[in-house]
Amino acid sequence: MNKLGIMVRKSGEKYPPNKKDLTKQMKTLHKKLKKEGVLRTEFAIEKDKGVNHYHTHLILTLNENENRLSVYNRLSNYIKGFSIHGNLWNKELRGLEYYDVCEGKFGIIHIQQIRSENEYRGYINKFGELLTLI
Repeated sequence: MNKLGIMVRKSGEKYPPNKKDLTKQMKTLHKKLKKEGVLRTEFAIEKDKGVNHYHTHLILTLNENENRLSVYNRLSNYIKGFSIHGNLWNKELRGLEYYDVCEGKFGIIHIQQIRSENEYRGYINKFGELLTLI
């Protein structure tokens, strides 16, 4: 199974979404991603340090045969992504990892390929608290 680790930070809105609104948005996003070949979505909502904003970590389990491009397009539509230098998705180096990054009117998305699920769960500090949508 292919797995993607995603961080979504919503912004640019008059009032940033609270935890309840983000949960509803993730459930709606899961329904749309399911049509694009996503088998399972796990997510956790965390509060940003110092401010009253939230961000979301997702683990998407993709079907082996599905094209990732449709998932990327659906995610960029979620934040109303716009092109930077002609590219909707750009590569960004952080530490030793490359991330696919999309900036939009309503936030930013970072995507990375998950090599070890346990390491990624350790990175987001969530081993058993993720909400799973099938």
